Amino acid sequence: MQLRDAVLEGANPSEIAALSRLCDQPGYVPPPELAGSLQAKGWVDRAGDNYLLTIAGRTLIEKH
Repeated sequence: MQLRDAVLEGANPSEIAALSRLCDQPGYVPPPELAGSLQAKGWVDRAGDNYLLTIAGRTLIEKH
């Protein structure tokens, strides 16, 4: 799957929940099966062991 296809696929409920937890719980680490898709869709970046919500990820959460 290409990056463009992943973004167009949209967010599923488990991705929304993981993004919300990233906003509310500092240090939260999404499950490995979600972390890859969140990064591929550009909603999170990784810095060491930390996951950081991108502007696109924040916008998605604010719309839900």
